[in-house]
Amino acid sequence: MSLEDNAREYLRRVDDAYIFNLTSGLYQPKTQRPENKEDQDVPQQKEQPPFLVSFDGERHWLANAISLGALVVSALTLILLCYTVQYARNQWHEERRTADASIT
Repeated sequence: MSLEDNAREYLRRVDDAYIFNLTSGLYQPKTQRPENKEDQDVPQQKEQPPFLVSFDGERHWLANAISLGALVVSALTLILLCYTVQYARNQWHEERRTADASIT
């Protein structure tokens, strides 16, 4: 058999073994094929997650503490970033003043 014949035979076997499922958008083995024809032909709408997620009050205290800790660390990181940017800005201004003074 030639390489082309091997490729055709392989594709024929794959075509016989798998079917495209419109619901999931994936090829699945024919053994997992849905029984109803409607299930196969009608794609389902994927549920979109909400933008704002509300949490119920029954969360474990440790989960609440971790969430609060993450919020505090994020706020401290932003504050540190602002101070660092301000420090670098002041350094840049001082360097410019020094450079201008050395020219004149």
